[in-house]
Amino acid sequence: FANGKLGLLPVTSGGHRIGLVLDSGMEEALRTRQLQAADAARATLGINVHAYSLTDEPVGVSLVMGANGNSRGNIDNVDTLLEAGRRLV
Repeated sequence: FANGKLGLLPVTSGGHRIGLVLDSGMEEALRTRQLQAADAARATLGINVHAYSLTDEPVGVSLVMGANGNSRGNIDNVDTLLEAGRRLV
């Protein structure tokens, strides 16, 4: 749904601010690990992860592995994902 519609432009100073969207359907332990990884990227790489947003409803992600090792997936609830992203803007 977002293929070819998103992109980051070069910034001369300050870098990009990055917002992290987390699926409310993920386990609490996985959410904690995701936030720890974002904190580590911020601390060690200087990446500006400025905030995160939790979706109001589970996103409903399903993944399928192909026979040749490729993967693809579907998102059942795109609206909740987009709304969580809007809150970060």
